[in-house]
Formats: sequence, structure tokens, C-alpha cells
Amino acid sequence: MVLTLVEKVDSRSKDDFAVFDSMGQVWFHLDCKSYSMKGQRILKDRNRQPIMKMEKRLLSLTQKWQCKSSGGQLLFTIEPKLMAFKPTVNVYLQDGDRHPDYYVKGSRDKHSFDIFKSDKTMAATCHHENHGTKNDDSYYLSIFPGADISLCVAICLTLDELYHD
Repeated sequence: MVLTLVEKVDSRSKDDFAVFDSMGQVWFHLDCKSYSMKGQRILKDRNRQPIMKMEKRLLSLTQKWQCKSSGGQLLFTIEPKLMAFKPTVNVYLQDGDRHPDYYVKGSRDKHSFDIFKSDKTMAATCHHENHGTKNDDSYYLSIFPGADISLCVAICLTLDELYHD
């Protein structure tokens, strides 16, 4: 499955996204609060019902992001790996251990990343070239069978915040 993540140019925060499939059907919306210390973002389904809340952890050495359910329960943490030659991000599910459950590697310059679980590729992103438009923050997200779609979308949107703002 291939989804297209398109940044809404006319949004007040300049970080809102819409996520479409190849038929143009909306799957998700990302709404951002304009003046939030934590950089709060809310991922919503096609009916605009909140699925998860994503926010920066304050007072952290690295730019960690926490993703919580709409009820406030911590689901996972996204943390850039320090001292890596290529951008590497670890994703920790709330399963009690400190080993990354997912990791992301890729190219910051080319806007392309692969999301892995163990050594299996779960999803891949690439930059969507929008020649002649104002919007250059659009991505294709290829999600492979067995992957959690909302988790992959949340990781991709967090990477956009980490590396492209």
C-alpha cells in the first residue's frame, strides 16, 4: 500500500498534513497546535476522530517525541540516535524493555527513510517532487504487509518534524 503525505500549505501552524491513498481517499489528518511548547500534534482518522497525540519531550538531551493514545496512555517514544553517520531513529514501544522495537535509517538530504522491525523492512518513504508548487514537504509512504499503518504514518510525520523544519 502506498500513501501520500501532503503538508497543508494554508494551515495556520504550517505543519498540518493530510494522508491520502492512491485513489485520493483521506486516511489521516495531522493537526498541529500553533503555539505549543511541546510542539503538540494530533493524528486523526478520516472522520477527524483523534487516534494519537504526538509531542516533544521537554528537558531532554535529544529531541525525543512521545506518542500517546487519545486517552493519554503512552504508546511509544521516538528518539534520534546520537553519533550516527546516517540519521538513525529508534522507536521504543511501551513493553517494558529498553531495546528499540523499530528503527529508522535513511538520508536526511534525499528525504528518504526505511522503517525496520528487527531486520524486516516495514515501510519506506521517499520525497514527493512537487515541481512548480509551494509545497515541498510531501512524501510517499510505502507500507509493506504486516506493518501497523498508523504507527508508520506517525513515525514518518515525526521524522518530518525532526529533520525538515
